[in-house]
Amino acid sequence: MDNKLYCEYCAAELTDDGRCPDLDCVYNVYIDAIAECDAEIEAEKEREAANE
Repeated sequence: MDNKLYCEYCAAELTDDGRCPDLDCVYNVYIDAIAECDAEIEAEKEREAANE
C-alpha cells in the first residue's frame, strides 16, 4: 500500500518534495516561512558558537 501525503489546507496530494501542487496554496507559504525561521535560528546558533 502506497502512503500518500495530502495538503492540510486544500487536500491535494503533495509532490515528492512535500509541497502542495497548487502554487497559490497557503501550505506552501507556511512551509517556506518555517524553513526561513529554521535557517535564521541555525545562523544565530552558528554566530553564538563563533563568539565563544
